[in-house]
Amino acid sequence: MQEQDKKKRIGKVPYMAFFVGLLLMLVLLIYSYTTVYAGGWGDLSRNIMLGLTLLAFAVYCLFFFICSLYLWLVYQKQPNLDLSLTNWAMGLHGLAMGLILLFFAGS
Repeated sequence: MQEQDKKKRIGKVPYMAFFVGLLLMLVLLIYSYTTVYAGGWGDLSRNIMLGLTLLAFAVYCLFFFICSLYLWLVYQKQPNLDLSLTNWAMGLHGLAMGLILLFFAGS
């Protein structure tokens, strides 16, 4: 009889958290650009909301990047675990943080 070794997948939560965070960020940005601001400071209010939204998403990505890195460091030596989702999560969260930092550096 053939026994198939099913590897347990590690890192599904940080992987899915990236897409949840991306969806929340897009909803907040759409809300920010479609809301009518009262007074003469509408552009300033939009820019502050944009900065705070991107900053919150960067902190969110940093948290889950650290979680993914921890999972990878703890479970990398175990051959019966599949860490592909953890690697993807680290890459996506790291890329998002890098792009946000480049955005703030260019502003």
